[in-house]
Amino acid sequence: MSDEAWDPAGIHYLLGARRALAAMEAAAAVDLFEVVADGASDVASVAEGCGIDANIADRLLRTFVALGVMSERRGHHSLNAPPGMLRLLGRPCAIATRVTRGTPPLRLDRPAHAEAMYAGQAVRGLSLIMQSPARIVGQRLARPGALVVDVGAGGASWSLAMVRTEPSTRVIAVDLPRVLETTREVVADEGLTSAYQWCPGDIFELEPPTNDADVVVLGLVCHLFDRARVHELLQWAGRCLKPGGQLVIVDVVRFEGAKDSALELYDLDLSSRTAFGHVWDERELLAIMADAGFGPVQHSEPLGGEPPLHLLVAAARPVRARALHGVDEPPPPPCPPPG
Repeated sequence: MSDEAWDPAGIHYLLGARRALAAMEAAAAVDLFEVVADGASDVASVAEGCGIDANIADRLLRTFVALGVMSERRGHHSLNAPPGMLRLLGRPCAIATRVTRGTPPLRLDRPAHAEAMYAGQAVRGLSLIMQSPARIVGQRLARPGALVVDVGAGGASWSLAMVRTEPSTRVIAVDLPRVLETTREVVADEGLTSAYQWCPGDIFELEPPTNDADVVVLGLVCHLFDRARVHELLQWAGRCLKPGGQLVIVDVVRFEGAKDSALELYDLDLSSRTAFGHVWDERELLAIMADAGFGPVQHSEPLGGEPPLHLLVAAARPVRARALHGVDEPPPPPCPPPG
């Protein structure tokens, strides 16, 4: 290796990332985040609750304050994120298992695995992470009286942002039953339940809840599936939309010529939790959208965040949209009202 090829910055980054991951794994192993969430706040009580040495407890707490995971005031500590989300981040890395065994240990493209992963605190944590990009989506897309179908709603980040921006927005939230229970809690905490209807179930087995939506949102959904499944998903979205209605995709997208370590690490991580999911190349995703009946992209915008997200907006072609659900077809029965 030549001296010119040596760049210590990359190694320094990897060393820091490795140490941060090790700290998160150690904390998850002794339930440190749950212990703090349950009321232990100083070094002694955390050490006792976790069953660890006070010196180690002190080092862990100081580390997480420095990382921004916790706050400290006068020797007392509190979490800056839901404990379930932090525990999720501290789970043992599964990429090595995927590489050595050839199969992912987790299948988030399967309903049972997805419900187990996303129900509860994990969804709440993800909604916090997505607040900034969701705010941009709300500002760009909200309009008076719009009917929005939020597919794979989870923490309802995208649709909540639209309702906050334009209170007359109406939302049909679609997700797996256990996940949707948490969605309802998140929406209730915001005091916005009256804007929502709920459609629990597997998206690939559900009939479209409407054929008159103005917007269908697929937020961090497409990366879980292969081309055939994404095509099926987009066709389902087209059946929900009125002619000319908008498809909104928020996801990690690879653009030609781009070099982004965060994107590539996210793509690698996807291999440990889906069988066929991956970060889509822009051209391939646009080709699937076109084949599913959507016109050219009307709006494309980087949203930032971690992972790096991108917003794509396309309209259903009027002729294609009518062919999908028939000009004279009556609207499908509505989802059950909130209750």
